[in-house]
Amino acid sequence: MRHLPLATLLALAACAPKQTETETPAPAEAPAEVPPPDEPAPEADPTKAAAAAAVKKKNRDRDPAEEARKMALSRQQSAQASTALRTGSLQQAIELSREALRIHEQNVDAMLVMAEAYLKQGKHELAQTVTGSALAVDPKLLTAEQSSKIYNLKGFAYLAADKQNLATQSFRKAAEADTRNATAWNNLGAQYLRTGNFKTASDCFTYATKLDPSFYKAQLNLGNARRAQGDVVNAERSYQTALQLRPDYPEAFFSLGVLYLDATEFPGLDTSARL
Repeated sequence: MRHLPLATLLALAACAPKQTETETPAPAEAPAEVPPPDEPAPEADPTKAAAAAAVKKKNRDRDPAEEARKMALSRQQSAQASTALRTGSLQQAIELSREALRIHEQNVDAMLVMAEAYLKQGKHELAQTVTGSALAVDPKLLTAEQSSKIYNLKGFAYLAADKQNLATQSFRKAAEADTRNATAWNNLGAQYLRTGNFKTASDCFTYATKLDPSFYKAQLNLGNARRAQGDVVNAERSYQTALQLRPDYPEAFFSLGVLYLDATEFPGLDTSARL
């Protein structure tokens, strides 16, 4: 896999047009059967033709005020779904999201709640389906922040399915869609760290901590990337920063202990003190 430095990633995020997820193309419709020359073609059903015309006219002539009213009601429902998600009521969050989508089918916030709830339930395939639908929403209704969150959730769904390369691609798209999404940059860095691209991982984590100085998980990951590069002093600094942000952070204590144990030498500490 070709890894790009952070500067290139930022340039892509700033300059590249918003990318959309590639969907599986729908199967082509079979051509209409042509009757033999000696048989007259069946007459069109005027009732069906009128109904189809009415549907087209309805879609074309949607009242903007009515659409806005329905979206407002739908978002009230999806806000309740988000509350249910935060409190761990996953099935309730899904049901409330469904109700929000019944009111307005393009409520992206409802789709995000539903996808995350499915992920927490371990249903990564359903999460992929919902995020795919979210990316198909009218671009005028999809903000950069929402697009970034969608790709971030897709990345986690791919991780759950052990599709590491696709997960990396999704996290990259999340970071490119919204360059200020610290979580996306942290997740992208974690993928580079996993594959041994420690320099690019370190750049991603550093950027994530600049976007969100209170992001203790990114500080921990930055420490791991620095330790992998042999930069024990700055790795220790990152671990200590993570512990300042979260004093009861067990992963940071563990990583700091591993750093002291594995280092052949440590500036300012003799071997006995280090061990």
